[in-house]
Amino acid sequence: DITERKRAEEALQESEERYRTVADFTYDWEYWVDSDGDLRYISPSCERMTGYRVGEFLRDPKLLDRLIHPDDYPVVAQHIDAEFNSKEALYVDFRITSRSGEERWISHWCQPVYGNDGSWLGRRGSNRDITEQKRIEETLQASEERFRNIYEESPIGIELYDCDGRLLTVNRACLDIFGVSNIAEVQGFKLFEDPNVTDEIKQRMRRGETVRYEAPFDVEKVREQKLYNTSKS
Repeated sequence: DITERKRAEEALQESEERYRTVADFTYDWEYWVDSDGDLRYISPSCERMTGYRVGEFLRDPKLLDRLIHPDDYPVVAQHIDAEFNSKEALYVDFRITSRSGEERWISHWCQPVYGNDGSWLGRRGSNRDITEQKRIEETLQASEERFRNIYEESPIGIELYDCDGRLLTVNRACLDIFGVSNIAEVQGFKLFEDPNVTDEIKQRMRRGETVRYEAPFDVEKVREQKLYNTSKS
């Protein structure tokens, strides 16, 4: 009677099919390196990110090493040395060059894997393509740098406040206009307590209106209320 054996085989096949469905169809590039450092599994998503198929990685354990950008390899090598001595999840971002020659950013996470008996089975890794995210970050950083240069070099005084009227920062031109030697002198300054701004203008500002106005700068009021030190007279 081979009924029980057949049932066991069918159960095993069903279990393996569920495992493959979860593992092979994950969007990220997943893999498992055993305790001897051998690559035991790699998901098909590796091809979408690198242009190389699963079989190519399994046949050539050093393939990934050759794909890593030379400038990033020392960081990745340090990560690899650390991961096999760590019981914690570790991560590192690095660049690779795909089969088509395209540079792509990879966010890598890995963590130790243990069997039911507690034995160490190696590490499971997950690689996510973050190329677009990196491009957005670089574009934003470049934009912020351009704004910073315009802000710092502008001959027009610029002040930035939060919604409660607390001063966040000012540029050099603004400090010169009001006779302030250092930005530390105006830390904590509150726009809505400025005696040189009328109540009407303050109310409009509080309502979030765009306001354009001219007003005399009364140095004595600033000194009387000890708002900040000024060299103006």
